[in-house]
Amino acid sequence: MKIEKVLFASIIMILFLVQTANSSSLQISYSLKDSSIYTNSQTTLLIQLTNLATNEIKDIKITLFSDSLEISPQFLTIDKLSPSNSIESSFIINSKYSKETSYKTITLTIDYKIESNSYEKTIVIPIKVISKPNLDLVLTSNNSIQPNEEKELIFNLINNGDGIARDVQITFNQSSLIFEQTSIFIKEIQPNEQIPIKIKVIPNPDVYPNLYQIQALLTYFDSSRTISFSSQKLIPIKIYEKPKILITLENLDIQNDKGYIEIKISNAGKSKIFYAKAEINSSLPLKSSNIIYIGNIDPDDYDIERIEFVPTSNKNQIQINLSFQDVFGNNYNLAKTFYIEITKKESKNYSIYFLALIILILIAIFFVYKKIKKKRK
Repeated sequence: MKIEKVLFASIIMILFLVQTANSSSLQISYSLKDSSIYTNSQTTLLIQLTNLATNEIKDIKITLFSDSLEISPQFLTIDKLSPSNSIESSFIINSKYSKETSYKTITLTIDYKIESNSYEKTIVIPIKVISKPNLDLVLTSNNSIQPNEEKELIFNLINNGDGIARDVQITFNQSSLIFEQTSIFIKEIQPNEQIPIKIKVIPNPDVYPNLYQIQALLTYFDSSRTISFSSQKLIPIKIYEKPKILITLENLDIQNDKGYIEIKISNAGKSKIFYAKAEINSSLPLKSSNIIYIGNIDPDDYDIERIEFVPTSNKNQIQINLSFQDVFGNNYNLAKTFYIEITKKESKNYSIYFLALIILILIAIFFVYKKIKKKRK
């Protein structure tokens, strides 16, 4: 009886060892193309099966399951795998939406047969799914500001991504604008959330009116604070000032039948003007062109133009019509009228000069005629 018990136990042990050896005959290995993926993206899972046994492995069924990932295909069957042979299969893994970065799992189950015995192996494959935030900074208030003006700018911080953004830092470049705060900290922003940001600014005294691109640097982390992101936003700001142009009379001179005035066109503002042109309308006969092309005038600079005319004995006027553009291409027109009175003394001088000129011409004609007459005699 004792010998029978020992023999029975030995048979059970041999069968167990055979079963264990057969179950370890199939070697399973896997690799992920990406150890981590973003939400709403995909990667590839490769599974390799190797037959280490001396017997054929058949009726192999591969099953993949995950409650948070989409897998294609989920099932795959292989008729047989000869000894010392390997086979490799690929599967597409798609991540679903998740606003939190977390580890997901894929359960790999393989059923197969060796001879008449059935076996099953299960492996759990981890994969990190990263929820990716995507922040944008949009200016919602008017982007125009005057020199030396303190103004409140209003922005919207928007999370267009599918993950939470944490520890958001917004840093502004202050080359064109001086910000009340150089940086702003926001603890977190949810997907599709908008957070209004208000900040006071004043233009840098060294900059001139123009269109400037203000640089804002955004740095932040994902929901787990393990992955950092950064992006740079350029925000258009218009520093605007209406041009301040002065037209003044610099000089007036009348000598006999000639007269002229000099006008000074000064840029008293901080904004450069372009394509300046002056059109002259006068009740006096002009000896110079009635259109003067001036060009550009820088801030704190000026241009002097000379207008020549024929004096008369009346009260007269000269009107200057100035047209130009500012740095933004806006058109401006400015008119200035100067009143000029020719006194009787100036008119008399002009008449005497004119009469003397006629007498000289007549005397010259007389002498020429006399000379011709002598030659004929």
